[in-house]
Amino acid sequence: MALRQKSHEGKKATSLKTIINNSSKSQKMSKSIFIYVLLFIATSLEAQVHIGPTAQAPDPSAVLELESGFNKGLLLPRMRKIDMLAIQNPAEGLSVYLTDEKAVHIYNGTEWVKIHGENDAFELPYTGVFNEGTPPVLSLTNSTNGGTGIYGHSSIGAGSGVHGHVFNGGGYGIKGTGKFGRGAYFSSSNSHAIVTDTGSVGFGTLSPTAFVEVDG
Repeated sequence: MALRQKSHEGKKATSLKTIINNSSKSQKMSKSIFIYVLLFIATSLEAQVHIGPTAQAPDPSAVLELESGFNKGLLLPRMRKIDMLAIQNPAEGLSVYLTDEKAVHIYNGTEWVKIHGENDAFELPYTGVFNEGTPPVLSLTNSTNGGTGIYGHSSIGAGSGVHGHVFNGGGYGIKGTGKFGRGAYFSSSNSHAIVTDTGSVGFGTLSPTAFVEVDG
């Protein structure tokens, strides 16, 4: 009876040892598979990715290329401006869509910049300094008969309807040309239509030598 009990206990110990060994091997295999998966993911993250209905390589300049099939787009994160400004340490190039402004904003590393549409050229009041040569900083053309290229109006006080400033010689603070209409028109109902401060004024000449010079 004692011999049978010892034999039975020996078999139990052997079975338990086998289970432990198998469990250890299973754990080692699971760890190996997990490491291989991590390596695969890391390798995939370094590669270029194309997502779309057709199997094709992404553009060489893109790390990620999305192909919509012509009826889908990329949906940016949508939020209010107050939520955008609450983003801590935004990365340069971070893009969001503001629902209260109906516009896309991109962080340029210093500030959020609004991406304007065709009919939303810039916000007012606006002040800009440019270093342009021959092309004007702002050029507007109205092709409608009798239309106006630029219209400025100051309703109260000593403000200016239109103000232009040029730093260096050879340029114009304000320049208007017309093919058949008036190149410039100034009017004031209660004050001066045109006021000059310093410098010369020329009529019919681009190079006046006196305070006021009329040529022709």
